[in-house]
Amino acid sequence: MNSTRFFWKSKKGTAAIEFAVIAPLFITFIAGLFELAMFMFLNVKLQVLASTIANNVTIQQTASRTNIQGMLGVEDTITYPFKISNKGGIVVTQIQPTAQNPNIMTISWQVASGAVSRLGSTGAVPVNVPGNITLTAGQSMIVTEVFYNYAPIIFGIFITARPLYTTAVFLPRQGTLSTLNP
Repeated sequence: MNSTRFFWKSKKGTAAIEFAVIAPLFITFIAGLFELAMFMFLNVKLQVLASTIANNVTIQQTASRTNIQGMLGVEDTITYPFKISNKGGIVVTQIQPTAQNPNIMTISWQVASGAVSRLGSTGAVPVNVPGNITLTAGQSMIVTEVFYNYAPIIFGIFITARPLYTTAVFLPRQGTLSTLNP
């Protein structure tokens, strides 16, 4: 009887029991914060990539497939430590109003690296134009689409990979960039 009373009154080992209960929850919480931070960091990197490429294309006087493909080649440098070349792709699209009807836009050219545009293909009327932007006669826009298949680093066994998509829209600063040179 005396030993039972001692067991219930003894405070030895309570810290170890509390730690055993709290530690897994705390570690899971910290891992979740890390995963959320990496997801947000990746989204910022993808937006920076889309904006950088669209900006670099729109400052050119002429559009060249070779130059744009060279710009797309720096994707992994901009998004480090994430590798777009392994898990995603980029599409640069030029859109302008048709000559017959300025209210109808068309895709003049595209340069893609590892992805297919959600806007449509060359010569088609674009669908899903970001922000439902409309152009007037003589204007054009460059849309850069970035795709990435994000797989969680820590919780990958519980959460499936998720496709991420971001765009950047810029107006050419010198001309319309309506033709794509080789």
